Amino acid sequence: MINWPLIFTLIAAASAALAFGGVATGLAVAANVVFLISMFLLGLALIDRTLCN
Repeated sequence: MINWPLIFTLIAAASAALAFGGVATGLAVAANVVFLISMFLLGLALIDRTLCN
């Protein structure tokens, strides 16, 4: 006798965990990209200030 509700519950939990992990990874990548862009712009601004002085 196979306990189908338990198996379906496990599958649903696993897919939810995967979906949440994907969302978390996407957020982390987006934050990383925003951080890199801001550091790049900050570096440009500093170079601009030192060159223009």
